[in-house]
Amino acid sequence: MPRESCWRIDGARVPVQVVLHGGLAVIRNRRARNPLKRVVDTQSALELGRSKYLQYLVMEKCIRRMFFKIMPSLADSVDVLEHPFPIAETGPERLALEAPVRFWFGFLGKATESKGFELFRQLAETVRMSAPGKAEFHAIGPLGRLSNCGDLSALDRQPEREMLVRSEYVKGLKQMHYICFPYRSAHYELSVSGSVLDAVAFSKPMLAARLPIFADLFNRFGDLGDLSDGPEEWKKTLLRIVSKPYRSRYRLQQDAMESLQRSRSISALAESYRQVCRRGRDRFG
Repeated sequence: MPRESCWRIDGARVPVQVVLHGGLAVIRNRRARNPLKRVVDTQSALELGRSKYLQYLVMEKCIRRMFFKIMPSLADSVDVLEHPFPIAETGPERLALEAPVRFWFGFLGKATESKGFELFRQLAETVRMSAPGKAEFHAIGPLGRLSNCGDLSALDRQPEREMLVRSEYVKGLKQMHYICFPYRSAHYELSVSGSVLDAVAFSKPMLAARLPIFADLFNRFGDLGDLSDGPEEWKKTLLRIVSKPYRSRYRLQQDAMESLQRSRSISALAESYRQVCRRGRDRFG
């Protein structure tokens, strides 16, 4: 936020809330030495934007913790409003594990390196060779920029060349048993993933990298799926799932996902938002 805008906020004495969403990850970038460039980067904008009338909001508790590690000077200016879901799109889509079980694993959104698409592709190859006929792998979204796009023939659904319309994306999502999130850490420690929100909105158990955004949800809501570190652990996790389907555990994972989904409804978050507004009002004086 430009410094002039902050002066106007101070002058008008009007409380303002600013949601820090997708672009916050840039504060991890190496800053320019040139003071003329440094003064207009995101960190400077946030620092200069400090005002008792200005309240920053981030969308997850783990993002707030990481934000404070990088910019501790803003500790009193940032609150958490956990990301709600559009009412029209939420609702459990429970799939039963019918015998013979054939698991459908999904990868949501743009297929990019930061989202771990290459690992997803490798997992499809491994499971197809080690447990033929036990699983399908579906990439539900467009193909992004990849420095190494290997053989996609192991995927039962390959990434599209163009963006999917929302209805087609949701239709594909509803068919999945598990959603895979082999994400890399750099971007998603400070940004909410829309694909994660979609999985939660439709109560789909998650197979995820052990990153704060996932570990925090698992710690709070229980068995939402599985967390894995590194390619080998990912392979072991998927082979275990397809080799020994545990119907009772899968139902419990669906229950946990539904509990998480309910916690992000508009009505469930209303009281939390009231408290955020009260803290802002107290700070405004």
